[in-house]
Amino acid sequence: MIWAFPETAAPVVKLPLGVKGWHAIFVGLQNSEGEDLPKVWLKLDGEPAPQLREVSGRGIGIEEIYFKVADLQGGNLHIAQQPAGFPAPAALVYVKLIPLAEGEVAGLLADRKETSNRKLAVTSDGFSFIFSRQPTTVEELLAEVEMYRDTDFDTLLLHLGGADWVSYPSKVGTMMGQDMD
Repeated sequence: MIWAFPETAAPVVKLPLGVKGWHAIFVGLQNSEGEDLPKVWLKLDGEPAPQLREVSGRGIGIEEIYFKVADLQGGNLHIAQQPAGFPAPAALVYVKLIPLAEGEVAGLLADRKETSNRKLAVTSDGFSFIFSRQPTTVEELLAEVEMYRDTDFDTLLLHLGGADWVSYPSKVGTMMGQDMD
């Protein structure tokens, strides 16, 4: 089990997967009740940004969560806790790799190649992740859209109303609550 308390600022752990070929990847996360629900950021070697996986907060125990399907080449799974913004614990219990059959791989690749059905749009109000995670690097910004890779989403709409509001002293932005008595 890998456990990091919310304000640990633990380094990224690289777990060698030691397998090759197409696999479905699942992770077991420790679930807990309360305000500080465990979250982990996961990515494979060579990927541009991690993806967030978190527990539902319904009950105590281990919750198995789908990460992705990938062609593994014996590389590493990078495991990190929340890198910025509001701290959160990280609690990874296990990693489960399920090999895909040839027919499953062929179907997956055909689906990824087919772009005519990409009709879905996603919208981001600019408040949610910018407020709670406070991204400051290219990787942290890419992490917010990485989950849409190889999906049927075609359009990303960003709503940046109030984008000049910041949660720290700034010469160019307006700090929330500034000038209030």
